[in-house]
Amino acid sequence: MESPPFLAFGTMTATAETTRSAIAAGVRHIDCAELYSDTLTHVGEAIATSGLDRTSFWVTSKVNGLPTGPYDRIKARVQAQCAALGITSFDLLLTHWPGEPDLDFAGDPEQASSKSSATWFTAHIGEAWRNMCRLRDDGYARHIGTSNFYAGHLRALEAEAPSDPPYANQVFIDATHQEASLLAMMRARGILPMAYRPLAFLPVIKMAGEMGDGTSAALEAQALECSAESVQQLVLAWLARKGVVAVCSSSSAEHMQANLRAASLAGAPESLGGDGTDTNEMVAMCGGLDEYAACFRRAFPAEEEA
Repeated sequence: MESPPFLAFGTMTATAETTRSAIAAGVRHIDCAELYSDTLTHVGEAIATSGLDRTSFWVTSKVNGLPTGPYDRIKARVQAQCAALGITSFDLLLTHWPGEPDLDFAGDPEQASSKSSATWFTAHIGEAWRNMCRLRDDGYARHIGTSNFYAGHLRALEAEAPSDPPYANQVFIDATHQEASLLAMMRARGILPMAYRPLAFLPVIKMAGEMGDGTSAALEAQALECSAESVQQLVLAWLARKGVVAVCSSSSAEHMQANLRAASLAGAPESLGGDGTDTNEMVAMCGGLDEYAACFRRAFPAEEEA
């Protein structure tokens, strides 16, 4: 498989049953991570028992934070992931976040700010990217990339490795966080955009609609206009039209099949929602925001995305 399918099944909370269901529905892109250590073994078992060979799947995974320190230790961590999944290499391996590997995602999101400052990042990105390049060159990944990198992060990486940009960058994108400038910056540098949690906050958008916000109604009207089966499919179709790989999950094979159909939606929109949809403050106030992504984004507050 030369390039990733547009829809990836996120395995952070996956079970053996939901992974098997996603594969049966037609999903061929699996998104894993060192952080999701509890799910790796049964995800590997689902791949192994699918009846499909390894080349039928695109497997993306991530290493915790920036992989700083001795290369042999980083390599051992990646080998452990491969062993748990029952594979020998990844199609795409990402740095999971632009900060220290021991960031605690069960704690206060604001801790991400102290563990991923611009000063720390700039001092360590060169070493981390050299380790990533060695992992690729040693055959542990066909492609390497980043996650949660914003404009300042990408510029700092570019300064360290101008001739070796990331293949992809996975960031939080959804209806009210569309990241148009960041996407343009990535496209200009040949970096594949990937979106995590693109559907996670649609219930919050709907709740804000019940409080008088117009975003939910605008999305529902747009879904009807372009014959989408649901607002969820509308969002995924919009991402597919923009060339963004979407990472999402569902326990329902029927929902995953509908998600896969989004790629061929004839009326996929160029723009999503209406005025006031992107950076919607009411949705954010209601909790429709990935707080860790917001902390990573603020690390380089003065950077222009261009």
